[in-house]
Amino acid sequence: MFGYAFMAGPTVSAGAIFMAGIVPGLILVTAMMALVSFIAWKRDFPLAGEAFSLRRIAHELKRSFLIFLMPVVVIGGIIVGAFTATKGSAIAVVFALLIGFFVANSPVENRFASNPVSVPDLPAAPFQRQATGYTPGCGADRS
Repeated sequence: MFGYAFMAGPTVSAGAIFMAGIVPGLILVTAMMALVSFIAWKRDFPLAGEAFSLRRIAHELKRSFLIFLMPVVVIGGIIVGAFTATKGSAIAVVFALLIGFFVANSPVENRFASNPVSVPDLPAAPFQRQATGYTPGCGADRS
């Protein structure tokens, strides 16, 4: 979308293009939900989980307040001038990690505690390429 807005020049707004995508997106979401519901009904899939309740929604919205606050913090900090867009992305990462580890009771911390990840477990090829400066197709790797 940004590519089209850039090529079209100043006559087309990137925000207007995003706004024009809302209605088709909502139509697609509704159609996909209807299709999934139909397939689940046709194949007689069992119901799982809790029944719908407004109390549950209110509880989950209260739990996720800090998570919904992240765009406000990042965009607000950029608009106010507290940090640049690049630093805003770093703030978002730190904010998400703090919320994930200390507020949201993420199962990630349990995974780290019970099964620590060591460097040999990670895929080595990208790290080796970065460390040696190997770039495929540049001819530097040929003898």
